[in-house]
Amino acid sequence: KGLVIGLLCLHLTMETNSKRWYRTYPFHLGLYLLIGGILFTFIAALAQLAGVTPGITLTALGNIVQVLSAVGFLGVIGGGAGLLHRRLTQPDLRRYSTREHFVNLGAFIGFGVLGLLTWLANPSFFVLGRDFAASMLTFSFAPFGSDLFALFIFYSFVLAAYVPATHMGHFFMKYFLYHDIRWGDQPTQDNPATQKKIGVVLGYPVSWKAAHIDGDGKKSWAEVATTNPTSSKSN
Repeated sequence: KGLVIGLLCLHLTMETNSKRWYRTYPFHLGLYLLIGGILFTFIAALAQLAGVTPGITLTALGNIVQVLSAVGFLGVIGGGAGLLHRRLTQPDLRRYSTREHFVNLGAFIGFGVLGLLTWLANPSFFVLGRDFAASMLTFSFAPFGSDLFALFIFYSFVLAAYVPATHMGHFFMKYFLYHDIRWGDQPTQDNPATQKKIGVVLGYPVSWKAAHIDGDGKKSWAEVATTNPTSSKSN
């Protein structure tokens, strides 16, 4: 329970870097709310396919999705803009920011803006989402009913395919790795499985070009760990 609350509230970030927390929490909260909206939308789609007639329950569900979507899009836009501004204006953070950081944040801000515009242009945003979810579940591929909504769905799928290939994928990988990273303290020499994993990872190529790493896309992590790029350049 404490772990879940800590992850949802970014408790550690709040304790160690409050200035960053005020920017990153709205961004993450926006994503959490949108994920919740998607889950409720699929529940409504399943109810529709099961023949549940429209009533107070489905109306309430639709209103919840409408609110979650609007607040979620605003959180992603506001939080993403705040994080982007901080990376651009803070010298200590700007030094460690790569082009990928800016592209990733820009992609999410674009997602939030397009989603909010779609929400504003379609009072039936929930209905469009529910019908699309029902089409996915039944492989019927019914017409979208809104060109802007179709564009939003396309953008969403492209973003969903792109995120796992970037460091932004940490937001769902935390669920699987958080405990081991924070509290996994079993000695490596007593854990053959971990030794095997480390051996594989040390063979990965490194493209990080910072002076203390000097990766070229061919050098492995094992080479980085056993050499000093800075001293070799000076000789």
